[in-house]
Amino acid sequence: MIRTSLSSLTRCSRFSLCQRFNNVTRSYSTSFEFELFKNNSLKSLIQDIKTSLPMEGIQEPTKTKQILNLLRMYDTNESDWNQYVTRTPNQSYTRNLVEIINNHSKLLVLVWEPGKNSKIHPHPNTDCFVKVLKGSLQEDLYDMDVLHKEKTLIPKRQTTLPENSVAFITDSHGCHKINNKTKDIAISLHLYVPQDKIKGLPDDSHQPIKENKEC
Repeated sequence: MIRTSLSSLTRCSRFSLCQRFNNVTRSYSTSFEFELFKNNSLKSLIQDIKTSLPMEGIQEPTKTKQILNLLRMYDTNESDWNQYVTRTPNQSYTRNLVEIINNHSKLLVLVWEPGKNSKIHPHPNTDCFVKVLKGSLQEDLYDMDVLHKEKTLIPKRQTTLPENSVAFITDSHGCHKINNKTKDIAISLHLYVPQDKIKGLPDDSHQPIKENKEC
């Protein structure tokens, strides 16, 4: 009886140790795989976006989930995007061009002044992706009441966007407003597919874009 108990105890101990080892191995493997597929630089993120979007002249629906996942996998790193950061303190925010993607879409870095916000605006015929690079932003989403002669905006929801979070808006979602309610600047990465046209802007410009378009 004693031998059987000791033997059972030994087998249980071995099983427990093996189970723990396997759990650790699985956990490590999952973590490793996640890190392996993360975009560790803005340069690699841009290349992946170029690959995911069609070339100029090809009519394809935007691969929304794929783009959102690419943005989520990018872990913000100030040394990556700091070269694109310029500020115009007398404006609510400053738009800085990063790159024109496949000759039809545009990637921007926006710098938000403390306590400032955009106007309420739509994104007609454009898919807008947002990634918060620094600080925190708030998105206010509105529905458009078109049943009456005077169009009115109906508040839909408010969403807090902390650092590294991702948001998406298109025509069917309604209109929105972006707010920086903090006492520090906030910085966000915006991808417009296709780009919102701004006349007279050189494609290779990294200078701030005058605030004649909404974010």
